Order: sequence, then C-alpha cells, then structure tokens
Amino acid sequence: MSAPELVAILERIARLWSELQATPVGDPKHEKLMGEIHDESATYLRLFDLQEARDRSPRAPRAPRVPKPPAAPRHEE
Repeated sequence: MSAPELVAILERIARLWSELQATPVGDPKHEKLMGEIHDESATYLRLFDLQEARDRSPRAPRAPRVPKPPAAPRHEE
C-alpha cells in the first residue's frame, strides 16, 4: 500500500463524513454511511500499521494482505 493509496482512503472517509452530515438521522442511508465510515477507517488503520511496520524494518519480508473484517451487523429500525 502506497502513501497515495492511504491518502485516497482518507479522502473517501472525508467524503463519507460530509454525506453523513447531510443525511437525516432517521434515514436508513445514515446507518449505511456510518458502517462505511467504520469499515473504511478500520481498513485505513490496518494498512497504515502495516506500512509503518515495513518502514521500520526495510529488510523484513513484505507483510501479507490483511483481509477486510466482516461488516458489523446493521440494525434496521
């Protein structure tokens, strides 16, 4: 994962937050956006940690890709 790819994830998170702010709390889309923000943030943190570990240990073998965690259950009202 390169720095531009990490930046792209952060930009997507910022767009999702903007969309969330414009979405009423009772709207089903609000919950969906919150889940997407959570998932994208978790992905960013995992990838950032992997990149940081690679930067600290340049001779270490490249870390395997970390699978995306299962989505949190969504509670529909």
